[in-house]
Amino acid sequence: MSGKAFGYPNTLNSLNLTLETLPGLMGKAMQSNEPIMSSNLHADQGDEEVRPLREATQSQIILPILIDGKAAGIVSIEKDTPDGFTEFELQSVTTLINHCAPVLANARLYHRVQTANYAKSEFVSIVSHELKNPLTSIKGYGDLLLSGLSGKLTDQQIEFVKTIHINVRRMNRLIKDLTDASRIDTGELSIEPSPMPFNTVISDTITTIQAVADKKNINIHLDMLSHSPIVYGDQERLVQVMTNLMSNACKYSPEDSNIYVAVTNGNNRVKLSVRDEGYGISSEDQAKMFTRFFRSEDPNIRKATGTGLGLSISREIIEKHGGELDFTSDLEEGTEFWFTVPLAD
Repeated sequence: MSGKAFGYPNTLNSLNLTLETLPGLMGKAMQSNEPIMSSNLHADQGDEEVRPLREATQSQIILPILIDGKAAGIVSIEKDTPDGFTEFELQSVTTLINHCAPVLANARLYHRVQTANYAKSEFVSIVSHELKNPLTSIKGYGDLLLSGLSGKLTDQQIEFVKTIHINVRRMNRLIKDLTDASRIDTGELSIEPSPMPFNTVISDTITTIQAVADKKNINIHLDMLSHSPIVYGDQERLVQVMTNLMSNACKYSPEDSNIYVAVTNGNNRVKLSVRDEGYGISSEDQAKMFTRFFRSEDPNIRKATGTGLGLSISREIIEKHGGELDFTSDLEEGTEFWFTVPLAD
């Protein structure tokens, strides 16, 4: 912007002024952190300390914007006539600027937080990408060993390789969760919805979860509709959500218990619920369930591995579908998580 449009000299933009190098009354106000009012600047034209940047200015109010007692900006109000301001106007403008200072402080803080979040998201994205290649290599060599192409393995060596595979899968889940959390922060988490039979979400999930349930002798009971409703959703993302809910139900339930999966239909939506007979969630923990990285202090919960990201990501995915995700729970009696997705037109 050219200063000449406001009566300032064309050289104004080339002066590279900062809060520390402001000339005249502006500089004095910055140094004193006090407002200054001058009624007749032309009466002191020989005084470099009061000479205004704009030749036509004859009276002026200078107010530093103070944040935590330090000047973070400055306001100059000018008139082309002498005695242009009264003490009442000075006090009024000072009160107004004092009310504006917290707004500026909050804006600066918000900018810093946004910058930090962006830097964090970039870091997570880079680290996640760099971890994928070595994990793929580790898994590939593990598969090669198990295939027997490099020689017959002993039973103990086979168990070692299987342990490697388990931890590779765990790392891949962590990387996926971190990547999704980063995409949520930057607004880049995307879904690709299309009309799809909802039963495929359940069948795909049960296929992967059944082995986890079998290890703890947990019975999965399905209460399905007589027909498969057609929903408008992203199948891969919905499987991700249901897998998270089913996995949690298995992890936080004792052995020899039951998990009940039910599908209902109403109000142009399909509702899926996952109810377990697990340890339940205390009222204190319920308020934090969708907080990122939250892990309960309950020892029954702590002994199971987890990142504390799955539920917050799942809720974001469901909300992007135009649905809801929530839960009810009673301590030591079990928990029911449920989500809804819209039916396809």
